[in-house]
Amino acid sequence: MTIRERVLSVMAGYNSFRGSVGEIGVNSQTMKHAITRTILVLALFVAARVRAKATTCVATKAFKVKEVCGKVANPINEPIARAEVDLLNLGSEVSGGVLTNDRGDFIMPNVPRGQYEIRVKSVGYITAAQQLIVTTNRRNTRCHHPVRVRLQPGSMGCSTVTK
Repeated sequence: MTIRERVLSVMAGYNSFRGSVGEIGVNSQTMKHAITRTILVLALFVAARVRAKATTCVATKAFKVKEVCGKVANPINEPIARAEVDLLNLGSEVSGGVLTNDRGDFIMPNVPRGQYEIRVKSVGYITAAQQLIVTTNRRNTRCHHPVRVRLQPGSMGCSTVTK
């Protein structure tokens, strides 16, 4: 049963019940409050389920990179500060993690060669994920070839990682 059908069912029950309220001794004001509370609880439940189903889109083609660093921004290119950037190895274990700075920049120095998945998330945005193949082990703390991460607001759609 869809949410719309549930709400209509509750409202139909209320309308048919409203005529017989006096017969069973229930105050119509009490009934209105009970139905309003029920609808609000139902709406909160639906909102929580929609939020829990936030999408993480993972690109199928891996990027080859020499270093794991980049910039995280929203669709209008404003930096996203304090975004979580995690690097997962093939076993889905977190190999490293950092937060972006106030300019949306991040860098993970000393990442060994190998295959990884980078995941970027921030409150209010859809998580971005991308397969990476790290080809060298750079020890410096400067970013020469940053990846660009665009986080989409909300819980529907896909965020992107590009070179």
